[in-house]
Amino acid sequence: MTATVMTTTPTLAALLRTPGVTSAALADFLDGLDEAGRLREVHSLDGALQQALWNACEGAAPLTLEEFVPPSLPEGRMLAYGGRNSLPVFSLFEKRFIRQDGAVVGYNHSAVSGLIGPGYFTVEPGSAERAKEVHIDYQRVPARAPAGQPQVKPNERGLSRLVFGGLHDFCRRVATGVVIGEATRGGKRLGAFFVLARMLGQE
Repeated sequence: MTATVMTTTPTLAALLRTPGVTSAALADFLDGLDEAGRLREVHSLDGALQQALWNACEGAAPLTLEEFVPPSLPEGRMLAYGGRNSLPVFSLFEKRFIRQDGAVVGYNHSAVSGLIGPGYFTVEPGSAERAKEVHIDYQRVPARAPAGQPQVKPNERGLSRLVFGGLHDFCRRVATGVVIGEATRGGKRLGAFFVLARMLGQE
């Protein structure tokens, strides 16, 4: 009688629960998936696993602005990343990026955007102290909305202030088209994370 060997398909969540998992192992797994698969894995991570991913990617290869938002992205063309944050509700969202006037700007799109606003931001390379990361600055908003995109609203007013006011996100590379981010405000860590994957059909 031949014994049947059961195999389990690995998942990003299972890898993150593996003691000593490396950023290279996480990247290899995700790079072996297509865009839809990477987005599915990203959407599966709760807050605790997002924090584990942030910690695991401390030693990952640098995330450059050129990889995150390729220079080939034409002026005014949107590049969308689907994501999940560590909040208990309304955790699924998109970050949408656009090259405008030589800078990379963007905004957030979610089910509650009508209440809290689009949360526009500017994307920059990391500082000397955080050279391996990409910086998303909500205190620098574009002077005007890119063509066809939501109206720019101040992040320091109304409900937007509670969500985006004074916010600075820092992103680390996970894999091709996948990043993990941590939110800070006033230089203080908020214990809030988000993970993004470039969406299907995006260059």
